[in-house]
Amino acid sequence: MALRPYEQTRHIYLNELIYQSEIVDAGIARIKAAISSESQLAGVEDRANARQNLVELGAGIQSVLGAGALASKILRPVNNSGKWAEGRGDDLRATLALDDDLLNSRAVRDSLEHYDERLDTFTKKDYNTFVMTPWMVMSQNTPLGNGNDRPILRSIDPKTLTVRLPGREPKPGEDDSAGEGVMLSLYALQESLHDVRRSAERALGIAETDAS
Repeated sequence: MALRPYEQTRHIYLNELIYQSEIVDAGIARIKAAISSESQLAGVEDRANARQNLVELGAGIQSVLGAGALASKILRPVNNSGKWAEGRGDDLRATLALDDDLLNSRAVRDSLEHYDERLDTFTKKDYNTFVMTPWMVMSQNTPLGNGNDRPILRSIDPKTLTVRLPGREPKPGEDDSAGEGVMLSLYALQESLHDVRRSAERALGIAETDAS
């Protein structure tokens, strides 16, 4: 049976997934370095370094979330994306033997893609007249909850690297819990992409052997 055009280019997608996993590793390292620097800056009046450290922290977090979202899109394209994309997603998940993994969730993808809308929802709350946090490093011992009624735009737990992203506004008729923030362990995301990377490397190794 003749190969579909997609199957002849599978290695491109597999290599892309490996690359996104490597970006996540680099982002995690950047986050840990920023958190370490923040602890060293504690109590020190140095606004320039504190601001730069905040930028480093945010850059690391966004690179990890972005790479995870891209990998998720490659493996699970959006509905009505066309036969090529649907076939690509089905084939890759079968090739990598993926089932119901962390990358199956669209919550993080949605929070990133609709961030402006989530920011609108956040800024309409009364408490935002006096509370507006950037990436807030939150202690694991003082959790502030997950509801949209909390004055948290986004946060990261420095011990577990669990991030909280803004949730959407509940639709009419939905329970308030539908609008809760999105919680995600970056370590768990990293491990999921490690699994994908190992499977992709095995698949590429088999392909190279067969081709020779």
